[in-house]
Amino acid sequence: MKLQVGICDDEILILDKLKDIVSSCLEEMGVDYDLMCFESAETLVEKAEGLDIVFLDIAMPQMDGIAAGKQIQLINKECKIIIASAMIERFKETYQICAFRFITKPYEKEEVQEALKAIVQRGVGVEYIEVYRDRKKYTIRQKKIKYMVAYDGYVEVKAGQYLFRKETSLNEMEKCLDEKIFARIHKQYLINMLWIDEYSDNSVQIEEKEFKISRRKSLEFNKKYMNFDINYR
Repeated sequence: MKLQVGICDDEILILDKLKDIVSSCLEEMGVDYDLMCFESAETLVEKAEGLDIVFLDIAMPQMDGIAAGKQIQLINKECKIIIASAMIERFKETYQICAFRFITKPYEKEEVQEALKAIVQRGVGVEYIEVYRDRKKYTIRQKKIKYMVAYDGYVEVKAGQYLFRKETSLNEMEKCLDEKIFARIHKQYLINMLWIDEYSDNSVQIEEKEFKISRRKSLEFNKKYMNFDINYR
């Protein structure tokens, strides 16, 4: 699904500038997106239900950014609000609307990019899988899984401080996991790149455990990890 992004500012030149920065950041991140621009908070609120991210100025006529943010929270609690304003003195008010970030004018690409990366990262590995421990069933969010090891007829799953089990193959598990954060590095190992502590040419370390990267997987994993490091770290 495409990321739905809205930008709201009553000054057209500033609106266009931020639009260019946001577009550039998302394209560099390889994110598929739709972007809508609004010159008033009222028109933004009308479309808020379908938005994933909103860049919102504070000082606007009629309805200001804080009032608009409150409306957005009522309509769409999942929407991440990034306040984009020069009014630093109103920073504390942004807590009322659960603002995800406060970026300041004039905009810096690095600041915008950091905010977008943080949101995109939160959106990875959010699906759940069912696993078992001591014959009891548990439901675990994918991003909490650190690694998986294949054995004859089952897969061992490390999540938190616990080892779980699932009666399936690693090939089948790979099909249902978020490919943005999971990588197959060996016929026996599948790891979550969010949890990598150290990485060398032929191995990765997650906590105290070292996993060898097979020669056949080495080049593919190197490219995948570089892309992950740029977009999700």
